[in-house]
Amino acid sequence: MKNLKYAMVINREDGRYWAWFPGIPGCVTDGDTLEELRANAKDALSGYLASLHAAGQEIPESIENGNLETFEIKNDPAEWEKGGVAVKPMEAV
Repeated sequence: MKNLKYAMVINREDGRYWAWFPGIPGCVTDGDTLEELRANAKDALSGYLASLHAAGQEIPESIENGNLETFEIKNDPAEWEKGGVAVKPMEAV
């Protein structure tokens, strides 16, 4: 089973970070630092996918963009329950 990969758009506003995942409506998160944002995004994405699965809804296809930070997750609902998401930070430009 192939891993799923989702791009994340990061914004900074009023000294805080917030992010969303294109193609995954309603999956947003925030944090005071980039590290906190990434940890919160990991929880948000795995929780979102787990809730879709529990409701019998379709899991969105992978959405990648080489210019954005990418989260990779096993295509396995048991992993989503545990928060099994790996982060691949975007490289400095």
